[in-house]
Amino acid sequence: MSHHSDDNMLIATSDSFWEPGNYKKTTKRIEDGYKLCQELTALINERAEIEKNYAKSLKSWSKKWNDAIEKGPEYGTTEAAWKGVLVEADRRCDLHSKIRDNLVNDVLNKIKQWQKDTYHRMISPTNKGICDSVQSYICSFLQNAMLILLNIYL
Repeated sequence: MSHHSDDNMLIATSDSFWEPGNYKKTTKRIEDGYKLCQELTALINERAEIEKNYAKSLKSWSKKWNDAIEKGPEYGTTEAAWKGVLVEADRRCDLHSKIRDNLVNDVLNKIKQWQKDTYHRMISPTNKGICDSVQSYICSFLQNAMLILLNIYL
């Protein structure tokens, strides 16, 4: 037998999630994952709102200055240069509106769908109570199984 045997890998360690009482690590990870998805959704919603407000501000700024240029004394190349700046602002407004739409329609929808597929139902305090009941059942089952095995082999 080699000294690099995998026999040691078969021995369950006390920090394995399948050991009695260690299910809490797994349920905590699930809770944290769900919470992180919620926080990521909030982060993206805030970014989408910022993009929307920026686009709206650019649009109103462009309209204000476009009206001023139309009524003002500017003409020729000066007027064209000023309007060129406003055209760029309108294009940037459209770009940021599209960014906002993509965040809301694509990114958020994909995250929400992934969350729905991954976390079939929300973790609630009643589920934690169920886990405690399951843990106590598993502990008593394992104790009974050990007693039966000891009786068989002794």
